[in-house]
Amino acid sequence: MLTFFATCKPFRGATAVAQRNAIRSWLALGRGCEVILLGDDEGTAQVARDLGTTHIGGVRRNEHGTPLLDSLFEQAKAVARHDLVCYINADIVLMSDFLDAVARLESEPLLMISRRWNVTIHGPWDFDDPAWEQKLREHTLAHGVQIDTNGGGDFFVFRRHQWSQIPPFALGRTAFDNWLIYAAIARGFPVIDASPSILAVHQNHDYGHADGNWTGAWFGEEAARNRVLAGGAVPGGDSPNYDFLDVTHFMTPTSLAPAMSPPHMARRLERRQAERHDRQLFLAHVLHELERHDEAWAAIEESGRVATTPEQARRTIRAMLRALLATGRADEADALIHRLIVADPSPMFAYRIASICQELGAFGPAGALFRAIDSHDGNSALRLKPGARYHLAQIAAETGDADTARRSAQACLDACPDHGEARRLLESLDERAGEIGDVLTETIKNVQKSSLEVPAAFLRPVDAAD
Repeated sequence: MLTFFATCKPFRGATAVAQRNAIRSWLALGRGCEVILLGDDEGTAQVARDLGTTHIGGVRRNEHGTPLLDSLFEQAKAVARHDLVCYINADIVLMSDFLDAVARLESEPLLMISRRWNVTIHGPWDFDDPAWEQKLREHTLAHGVQIDTNGGGDFFVFRRHQWSQIPPFALGRTAFDNWLIYAAIARGFPVIDASPSILAVHQNHDYGHADGNWTGAWFGEEAARNRVLAGGAVPGGDSPNYDFLDVTHFMTPTSLAPAMSPPHMARRLERRQAERHDRQLFLAHVLHELERHDEAWAAIEESGRVATTPEQARRTIRAMLRALLATGRADEADALIHRLIVADPSPMFAYRIASICQELGAFGPAGALFRAIDSHDGNSALRLKPGARYHLAQIAAETGDADTARRSAQACLDACPDHGEARRLLESLDERAGEIGDVLTETIKNVQKSSLEVPAAFLRPVDAAD
């Protein structure tokens, strides 16, 4: 009926107990379900032998040793016995309502997800007890909480050959779940939220597997790379990530119906307005390449009229500044920047404009804005998010202001010690300062060793008449 596949963390302590609970629950479902455990982490092969599951080693990993999603999917697809497969996190316990929902799926490409219930389970669950499922359900409903955020999921049911190519996401580092939802919608597949039909139990745990613990999992270097790989699935700024509000259908215990609730309809409207805005900016780009600058400017202005979020407004501003600078109208660009800052003098808005100037290579205005932010109320950069602090440090470095670059990079690290880019920028600034110091020291030594005579003209007193 279904093939489960998962990768596990090292089987140690509470993690080992939670993962055994999860795997045993999948096996307890019966109905011909297959379980594949992938990876070479400590204990995985032994647990697979103990529980009678398939084990596949040799999963590709990144430089941090984190398993890569594309490798998992490729290997599972190659050996799975069933057409319907489920990638699942190794701490999710499932019950018979999961397979009841799976049995109702059509034989077409699709994606089924569900919100999880967070609950603490102390020790191994007794799956030999005939009433294990009833007791687990009662425990979860009494002591657990269903997540009310719209983030990604913990399991994904789909057809085995549905994905031809998947980016090399680092597992457990955010964004890959958003991408799976985004990719299914982009391909026209139904995305089904089965939360009303499934009690998916997530056993509470820490994030010790990620560098920097929880912060590293969500804001570290691997998480940043995942967000880049996810592309439009996590657009950034004020645009929402693809998540449970983007599903196309709801599965209740009695029906499968289109997702037509007000929040879902509002999300679709928001996506369509964003597409309209994007089309205008794309049209402006094409017209600019064709040197039809007046028409390009009109398209940019239209994008501003249809903008509905601050992020879209910033993209319109970026397009305006790019058009002005590309056509040699630097004075008009400076005037636009001045009008924008007068309209909204907040440090965060100034930072946004400075970032746009930096992207466009307008380092003069970028540096001026940065220094204004840096001097506002002592140092407003300290009140910005770590990413903003890092970008301000970048701007300062690119405009030759090493002191303020170092200060902002350090402020970023103080707020987020796992920010690898800020640490590398600081190291680069220190290396540069060291190189300059070495050159100056060598120059002073050479001067001290020199036997050159100073011309007498330089030593005579300056005459008052001069």
